[in-house]
Amino acid sequence: MSRSDFVSIILPVYNAAPFVAATVASLLDQTWRDIEIIAVDDGSTDNSHEVLEGLARTDSRIRVFTKPNGGSAAASNFALAHAQGDFIARMDADDLAYRTRLADEIALLSVSDEIALCSTEVDYTFFPGRVFIGARRPRTPGEIRVENIFGTFHIHPTVLFDMRKLDRAELHYDESYLLAEDFELLSRIGLSHPTMIMPEARLLVRRQGHGSVTSRLSGKNPGYHFRVTMRQLEANGIVGSDMALLAMLSGSDSVEPDRLEALAPWLTTVRNHRGFSGAESAAYDRGLSNFTDNLVDALYGRCSADAVLGLLKRCGLDGYISRYDRMRFALGASGARSMDRASGLLRQARRYVKSSAATVLSDHLRPPALSGF
Repeated sequence: MSRSDFVSIILPVYNAAPFVAATVASLLDQTWRDIEIIAVDDGSTDNSHEVLEGLARTDSRIRVFTKPNGGSAAASNFALAHAQGDFIARMDADDLAYRTRLADEIALLSVSDEIALCSTEVDYTFFPGRVFIGARRPRTPGEIRVENIFGTFHIHPTVLFDMRKLDRAELHYDESYLLAEDFELLSRIGLSHPTMIMPEARLLVRRQGHGSVTSRLSGKNPGYHFRVTMRQLEANGIVGSDMALLAMLSGSDSVEPDRLEALAPWLTTVRNHRGFSGAESAAYDRGLSNFTDNLVDALYGRCSADAVLGLLKRCGLDGYISRYDRMRFALGASGARSMDRASGLLRQARRYVKSSAATVLSDHLRPPALSGF
């Protein structure tokens, strides 16, 4: 294997001491052997750094750095500055990579001179010792490009960048996008390079509410997602950005009817765009569903349900309102809170029933990675 096949794995770590050893074990056990793991402890307050240093003493492929806490994007950029590989993989500190993840992704990237990054589907663990099989849906590069107008459909910790096709300056996280830095980066690269998603899982995502950055900040919508969406809409020639509307969607204050109505022309233009056909037109519809969910979340509780539903109906987006959001509006704030709790319990029950014993992972993970599962 030539040095050009070298893979740098960037691993930002924050308070992941209970999980990171198993994560690293799953990376060291990859069938693709020529790797380096760049682990950046982002000011953890637990003993993550000590765990990482101990792991580094056992394998020279692990490089450990520490820095003051600055967030996942800053830690990722720090790691990127030290990455030497022609391929760069992203990994979260509490997930497990299936053994052939890197080999399969490199094989996928090698069939095209244009595909600059790829990702995979994932499986989940919501309960210790059990695995929930995730979605599997093939997408063409064209569908991915269209869907990524409204949100990133690349699952961030599965992404592999092909630096033979990217300029190093392109691979940089914008640290001003809180919880949307992956959407910003991946959609920006997608504007100038085709991308792919492998329709098979190559990662096990841990979802057990252990206090990750995403779980601690979930539910907060500072508007960064809409900033990227507006940029994507403009870059694709659909509609120009509107900073006044962005400020409204990014806020938390109440929205009066006249301010809400100012959204109507912009939303109608987005809804009525007819620039795609075939599979890409269907992808635009799926993106509109995701966009409508985000829009409802941004406005919920800031104006009346009737006002929001009326706006969406006038703009032709009422057909994209999820059944969950319709119920939430119908029940009101107190009823919605009860529904959220009940829905959460029901989802957990369904996930447990549909989960399989961890033995289904035997072809993908081996001890010691499974010992931390």
